[in-house]
Amino acid sequence: MADDPVKMNKTPEYRETQGVALPLGLQLIETSRGVIRAVDAPGYTTLTIKHLDPEFNRVGMFLYAPEEGGVGAGMIAQMTPTEARTMAASLLKLAAMLDPGKPN
Repeated sequence: MADDPVKMNKTPEYRETQGVALPLGLQLIETSRGVIRAVDAPGYTTLTIKHLDPEFNRVGMFLYAPEEGGVGAGMIAQMTPTEARTMAASLLKLAAMLDPGKPN
């Protein structure tokens, strides 16, 4: 773990939104890798992760829960470009299911 916080650099495409969703609360989700304890992540963004060896550069999805006046919690999922494209296609498919007829 880094001693000092890493500052996220916002690209020109960066957009901050305030979505409204009903909280799910603590959920136990059975996956192919076992049962996972999951909680709401009110914050999320994407990022690029640069390593000294470019072969290991990744696309990241950062899910986080800010803590007022303290240090929040978060997780970063690192994906290859191919994995990121697969995730993007899945998100577009799910969005079309919930809101058909809108352009992606």
